[in-house]
Parts: sequence; structure tokens; C-alpha cells
Amino acid sequence: MTLESRIKRIDIFKIVPESFKEASIFGIAFSAFFILLTSALLLNELATFISPRIESQLMVDHLKDDKDLTVVLDIMFPAYPCSMLSLDKMDVLHSHIMDVSENLKKYRVTDHQFVIGVQEPLENKNFTARVDIIKEQVAAREGCNLVGNFTIKMVPGNFHISFHNYGSEFQYLMRNGIYLPDLSHRIRRLSFGDVDYYNQNRIVKDFGLSTLHTLNDARQDRLKERYGFPHGVTNEIRIVPSRFEYSPSEVYELYQYTTTTKATPTRNVAVFFQFDIENFYMHFKKVESSFSHFCIQCMAILGGFYTLTLVLKLFFEEGVMNTVFKRRIGKLE
Repeated sequence: MTLESRIKRIDIFKIVPESFKEASIFGIAFSAFFILLTSALLLNELATFISPRIESQLMVDHLKDDKDLTVVLDIMFPAYPCSMLSLDKMDVLHSHIMDVSENLKKYRVTDHQFVIGVQEPLENKNFTARVDIIKEQVAAREGCNLVGNFTIKMVPGNFHISFHNYGSEFQYLMRNGIYLPDLSHRIRRLSFGDVDYYNQNRIVKDFGLSTLHTLNDARQDRLKERYGFPHGVTNEIRIVPSRFEYSPSEVYELYQYTTTTKATPTRNVAVFFQFDIENFYMHFKKVESSFSHFCIQCMAILGGFYTLTLVLKLFFEEGVMNTVFKRRIGKLE
């Protein structure tokens, strides 16, 4: 026996000679299974590589008290005239500003909610002239659409929509039975921050959020018996500052919030937005997958499945095919 023959005797992974190998239905099915499953895993890895993952962390906001926050508001009052509508804001620092104008406009609307003009300021008119304007709008069954933005301090407080800046006119109309206040309303939009509507929707989609807000298009005008005179309504809002980072040069600051709405059982007819701003913020970041990691994962999938199929193939050959091969050459007789 030659040296080569002695060395070959210690081979524990003996291979079936090529001349005895042949294709089989089992082999074809096994190969197809391997190709399909490997392709599916590779495509899944490619999709993961193309779609960056989102990382989030909770951080404390130490600079909150030094900032102003923009409130974007679009609210419709179908049965309340603009000439007696006032938006006021108040906070825990006891600053109370009535009939805020800033970037707000009051659009006069018909009872079918068609815009017929912008309400002009009434500060320069006397009491009688203001009452006459209010009477005309009440008689015409006008409503009001309050649209625009204003700023609030980032401390707990509220802003509310009422008649407070026109208290004398309100009392006169009430005493003479000219008008019974109806603050039924629909909130078309309420958002916080300076990010425009397009980018807000893009962020909701890109970062997998269901929504940023819960008060958009709130149809509260269906509950007149609760939200008309003599009751008001309070929307309790919890605001969570959020930072969305696409890249170091593209960062957006938005403010997610949740609300609880309830009737206010007092004679203080107003729509209140009572807000509280959290002392932390959520930081969301899009992280791009590296190409090297993608390559390593693909090689791991290919190598792992090849090794698995090779082991199964050897097991099948040793347990079944090797027996068939021995029978063919007469070693089992």
C-alpha cells in the first residue's frame, strides 16, 4: 500500500465519485428551496439597507423657559360673530393679554360658512357703534373663522376664545335678549412650532408616526347642548417637544400633544386650551445603514445557508445515497 493510499484511509468525509453522481427530484427541490429562501433573505437585507432605521431617546430640555412657542390655529365658529370674538392668553406668570392680534385674522362667514370679509378692529369705535355692528352680524346669522398664529411662553398656562374683551357689549346684548351666545365650534387645525404643514406631514410619514396631533378637525359643533351657553369647554393639552433629525444640517423641532376635552360647568362662556409643556423632549434620528454592514450581512446569509445545505447534503449522501451507491457496486450483497 502506497503512502498516498494510507493517507486517504484517514479521510472521514469520503466523496461519492463524479461518475456516480446524478440529478434527482429531491436535489432539484432542495436547490430551489435554497435559492428562493436565500433570495428572500437577501432582498429583506437590501430593503433594510435602503430604509434607514429610526433611533429615539429621551432628553431633558434645560432651555425651555427661555423660548417662545408658536401656536398655529384654525377654528370655525358657525354661530358666533367676529365682532365679539376675542382670543386671550394667560400663564402662571400672571400675564394676561386680551384680544391677541399678532398674526391672527377673523374671517366673517355666512351661516353656510362662506367667507364674506375680514373683521376690522373695533377699538376706535364707541360703544354704540360697536353694539350696532354686533347687532347687524347677529341678525345676519354670521359666524367667525379665526385663523393664524401667535406665540406663548413655554410655561403652563392657557389661551381661550371668548367675549372677554367685549364684556360691556356682551352684557348689553344679554340683558336685552338680543343674542344667546353659541360657542359651538370645529377645530380645523391646532399645532405648535414653526414647521410648515408640508414638512409636518413628511415627518409623520418618514418617522413612522401615526399623527402629531389629536385635535385636527375636531367636530365639536355637533354638541351644541354642551358647548353653547351657559357652558364653556376646556381642552387639556399635554405638549411633548420633539426633535426630528434627518441629518446634522436638517433638524426639525415639532411639538406632539395629546388632549382631553370636557365641558366647563360655569357661566364663563369660553373655549379654553389649558396647556402644560413637558420638561423633556424626544429626539428622533434617522440612521443610514453602512454599505460594509450590508455586505457582511449578505455574506453571512450566503455562507450560513451554504454551510447548512452542505451539512444536510452530506447527511443525506451518507445516510441514503451512499447505501444506494454501495448496492450498485455490489458491496451490500
